Amino acid sequence: MAIDPDQFDVPVVDYDFSNATSPKGLLDQMASAGGFTATKLAMARDILRDMDHALSEADHDPAQMLNWLSFPACLCATGTRGFFVEALRRKMFNVVSTTCGTLDHDIARAHAAYYHGAFELDDIELGEHDLMRLGNVIVPTSSYGEIIESVVMPALEDIRKERLEQTGLTG
Repeated sequence: MAIDPDQFDVPVVDYDFSNATSPKGLLDQMASAGGFTATKLAMARDILRDMDHALSEADHDPAQMLNWLSFPACLCATGTRGFFVEALRRKMFNVVSTTCGTLDHDIARAHAAYYHGAFELDDIELGEHDLMRLGNVIVPTSSYGEIIESVVMPALEDIRKERLEQTGLTG
């Protein structure tokens, strides 16, 4: 399969729950969210509904109810990132456990778009066009490494300086 980098022009879009006023609206958004799969949707809906109801009854008090959210970084590379943002905004989870790549993808997607692709694309050929593949999501090389380094490196330097001031240790 020959790769034409110009074919990757449909950006991954986060779910926007303010515009998902019907099941059709949600499914329409799934079409543009990209990445991976949305399995067992009805079960997830029921679990989230029941969880939200129980949280409301407990006034979101973590001493009464603990909801733990755990997910891999790859989901933040898709429109599912919008679900995580909304769920945390609504205080549906007390604890979030994820991989460090989540921060990478969140920073990168805040600065540049990821695009719809396909699982069967040739990674070597993609690389020749400065593109990477994460499942069926296309990540332009320029929107990943360079952007993340420009955000993370100053923060790491601040942490290093603070540690040196507090402990005198450099390592």
